[in-house]
This record gives sequence, structure tokens and C-alpha cells, in this order.
Amino acid sequence: MKNIITKVKSPMFISIGIIFISSVVLQIVQIQNKNLYLGIDWIFHYNRFYDAAQQIREGNLQYFVSMYGFSQSGRIVNALYGPLFAYFNGLLILLFGSWLRYQLVSNFLITFLSSLSMFALLVKSKVRPSISILLSLLYSTLYTVQAWSFNQHFTAWGAVIIPIGIFAATKFLEDGNDNERKNMLMLSFVVTLSIQIHVLTTLFLVIILSVFFIIGIIISRNRVKLFGWVVKAALLTTFMTANVWYPLLETNIENNLLSPWLNLDMDGTALKLTLFNFPGYITLVVLALFFLQFILIMFVKNNLLIRLSTILSFILFILSTKLFSWNEILNRFPSIAIIQLPSRFLLPAIVLILFSLGLTIETMLTEEKSNKIQQVTLYVSLIFLTFFGFLLHHKTADKQANIWTSDDVYSRNSNTISTTENSNQLRESFRKENSMDTPLEMILKPTSDYVPLKNEHLAKSKDLHPYYEYREAIFNNPLNPKITKSVQNRKLNLEWTLEETEEVLLPVFVYQRTELVLNGEKLEQNDFEVNNIGVLKVHAKEGENILTMSYKNSILFYYMNQFHNYYPLKTLDGAIVVNGTKKEPPHMLQFVCLLGQ
Repeated sequence: MKNIITKVKSPMFISIGIIFISSVVLQIVQIQNKNLYLGIDWIFHYNRFYDAAQQIREGNLQYFVSMYGFSQSGRIVNALYGPLFAYFNGLLILLFGSWLRYQLVSNFLITFLSSLSMFALLVKSKVRPSISILLSLLYSTLYTVQAWSFNQHFTAWGAVIIPIGIFAATKFLEDGNDNERKNMLMLSFVVTLSIQIHVLTTLFLVIILSVFFIIGIIISRNRVKLFGWVVKAALLTTFMTANVWYPLLETNIENNLLSPWLNLDMDGTALKLTLFNFPGYITLVVLALFFLQFILIMFVKNNLLIRLSTILSFILFILSTKLFSWNEILNRFPSIAIIQLPSRFLLPAIVLILFSLGLTIETMLTEEKSNKIQQVTLYVSLIFLTFFGFLLHHKTADKQANIWTSDDVYSRNSNTISTTENSNQLRESFRKENSMDTPLEMILKPTSDYVPLKNEHLAKSKDLHPYYEYREAIFNNPLNPKITKSVQNRKLNLEWTLEETEEVLLPVFVYQRTELVLNGEKLEQNDFEVNNIGVLKVHAKEGENILTMSYKNSILFYYMNQFHNYYPLKTLDGAIVVNGTKKEPPHMLQFVCLLGQ
């Protein structure tokens, strides 16, 4: 009992408790109003997670195609967009049973975990807990973290990952570090986690890791050893992420997938300065962090780690703003359009500036002869910025809550479709008494990412309007009122009745490995057609028709999944075979194996 009391009184335990309470406080507006925040991307991600939840609920596990979400259209999304994290969110949906509860929990998780991640980075880097906790709380209030809560921007989950990644990156600079295996596992873990959650976040993480690695190679006295454990980490990561990169590779080779939205006006989506309003802009709090670090580094003794982190943070900050001429670079290198939004550079910039600021303050308080006035000024400044961050957060929370109670209900754009304009009905559709797919059927958005184009030339055609074709073929399909859909034995069934024999456009997508059975007869490639975006056309008979759709996983995918599940474990001290006895893999790995079958 005495040991327990001692642990409870420890600074670490108290700090984690403060982070927990703070994370709850940041959700207080939503808790009180019982409103949902429905931003630009909620339709896309909630369809993904609902599909995963229903697969688990009904036992119809299908790794590739969506048979429940996305209007039961059989399109591939989750397999290419963080599959395991989608199933994690699906589990949360099943556990909490309503969209409001799920959103409260997921918003709390990203707030708590991002703050905890930043706190761990700072404390592990020997920044005192009092400074670490203030910077961590401030971090959790910023829009770069809360973009998931308010607008369901998936890149915000990088706020949990990038601090861990930076801590792994600092190991490149530790010459003579004997913890080779530990460093390898940490580096592999953070990159694997990033790939499993959001592939684009990995791009920014790799940029940071590469800069630290290059500097580490230059200053290291044992370059071969450093290079060796980094290569081992890369190989381990490759095995651990085979369930992500192999489906992405296979489906792109076998199909003419339509790329996600490419931003051809990146200058227009770069950030600009504003004092109080966000989301989407650099606030006074963010600017103050960069200004404070700029001032401190001029007068405080600093080391290579502080200088490198500060310089890199300022470079990434500039890349996120209109100060950088993105469109000129885009004209020369069109492939950078995959970044989509320059504002995404702000998240790693903020993590780095908070990290370097924490290190600089610790240096000042420890090594420099700072007087009491300077120390008090620093603490008051951090407390003020944190408090101001909370105020800005609650201001935005109130603003988003007002959208929920307005006639709009959710953040709309030109591509969003509502089956009713009655705002009360839209709000009622999210109540726990209704099926969780009710709002997904009432509010629609034709996102055409990864749909299979009829031929490769359409990808560059100016005559292709994928959003329009998606809307007409899937949402406004005249056959929709006549079709009944069901899922059995990992197969999607469509049933409908016709008064005469005719060619019909069915609201399902067909990929190279999609298998179709119409009225008991398997359809070969020459037995059907598809429209420009891969939606199925068949000749249906008079009377009752039944189409069964399934997806045949490749044998190579199955073995790659086995490799992903077992090989990394066998390389880590015999996790599969222990003392000559074969052990079963963890339940999550069994789950992934089942998905791959």
C-alpha cells in the first residue's frame, strides 16, 4: 500500500493525471451540449469505420471491399487507408454504440494520447516535468491536434505519432549509444505505427528522420554500426507493414485506380496569419511559440540537437505558409501534388518547435545563470499561452456546436448530398435509437478515391467527371429503390425484379479480383461491362434477379499477410517458439490472419 501511495504522489503520475483531466475538459462543450462535430471529412471516415464495425459484428470479415459502408458499393478503401486502425475504430463503435459516444471517445483519445506523446518526448529528453506538462497541455489545445475532433481531418492522428518519431530520430545523434537493438525496435515501431494509421503522415515523419539520420552519419564515429541498425529497422518495418503496402501495390498494378484528389493550387491552401480565428490558420499562440524560441536561442547556450530541431521547425513552418511559392514548384514537379495541402507541414513544425523550446528552457534553467525574474517570466508566459490555447479551443468548440444546431447540421460543400433538408430529421438520424447507418444513408458524398477506371487513359482525361459519375451511378441510380442488399458468408447479394429483359447499371464497383455470379452463373470478363469509373453493367432477365459479389484475395497476399504476422515475431527472441514449445500468436495477429484468408 505504501508503494502505491508513493507512486500516486510521484510527479509522473500526477502529470499523467493532469493530462487526463485536461483532455476531458477540452471535450466539455460537446459533453454539455451533446452535439456532434461533423466536419468536411466525417462522411468518408465514418463510412470506413462503420464498414469495419459491421464486419466484426456479423463475422463477415472482408479485408478489401466495403460491403456495409459507402452505400454497400463494394469499393476498396480500408485496405488502402490504414486497415488495422479502421478495425480499431470499428471496435470503438461497437463498444460505445452511438455516433456521439464514439466521437467523444475518439476525440478524447487523440487529445490524451497526443498530449501524453509530447510529454513522453520531453521528459525522455530530460526536460523537467513542470515545463513538459505545460508544453504538452498547450500542444493538445492546438488545431493541428484538434482537427480530428472538429473536422475529422485524419492527418491529425499524426499528432500522436510524430513526437515518438522525433524521439527515435534523436538516437541518430547519440554517438557511442550501445542500445542498438532498443533503438532499432523503437524506430521500426514508430514508422510501422505511422504506416498502419496514415501513410501520408509517414512521408513527413521520414523527412524528419532523414534529416536527423544524415546529420548523425556525418558526426558519428561509428557510421557502419549506425547504418546497420537503421537498415535492420527498415527491414523489420517492411515485414510489419506488408498488410498495407502489398495491397496498395497489388491493386494499383491490377487496376487503373483513380488517385485521391490532387491539389493544383497549393498556394491557395497554404496558411496565413490570423490572431484569433482557426481552424485552417496560424494563430497568435502558434506564432508566439516560434517567436519565443527565436528569442531564447539567441541568448541561451544551445547544442546540436536544439539547433537542428529549431532550424527544421522553422523550415517546415515556412513550407506550410504562403511564404513559400508552392505553385511554382508544382509546375516543375507535378508529383508533389500528392501532399495536397501545404498546411500539413504545420504539425511536424509545431512538434519540433515545442521540443526545441522545451530543451532550450531546460538548458536555461539548468546551465545558465537565470535569475528568479527570468524563471517566473518563462513560467508565466507558458501558463498564459496554455490558457489562451484553451480559450481558442473552446471558442472553436462553440462555433462548431452552433453548426450542429443550425439548419446546416454539418459542414457542407458542393459535393455533399442530403436526402432531406429537414435539419431535425438529420440530427435525429444520429440518435442511438436508430441504426448507425441511418445518417450515412441520409447524408452522402461522392468521394472517388481509388475507384477502378475503365481504362488508363481516363485518368488524364479532362472529360472525366468522377464525382458526377459517382453520384449518378451510386446515389441517383434509378434501380436503387428496387434493389435489396444483404451480406452473407463474406459476399454481397443484390436482389431486384424487372418487368422486362434489359441492360442495367448496378450500384457496385468491379475490380480485377471482384467475382460476380448473376442468377447462379459466374460472370467472366466478357459477360459484363463497366462505366468510366468501374460501376457494373449487366444484362438482367425479366423477373427476379440475384447478383452475388465477392472478392478473391491473391495467394501472394495471403502469404504476405502470414509473413507480416509471423516473421517479425520469430526474429524477436523466438516469440513463436519458446523453449521448444510452439506458442499461438496474439489475438490481434490471429484476427489479421483471418482477414487475409
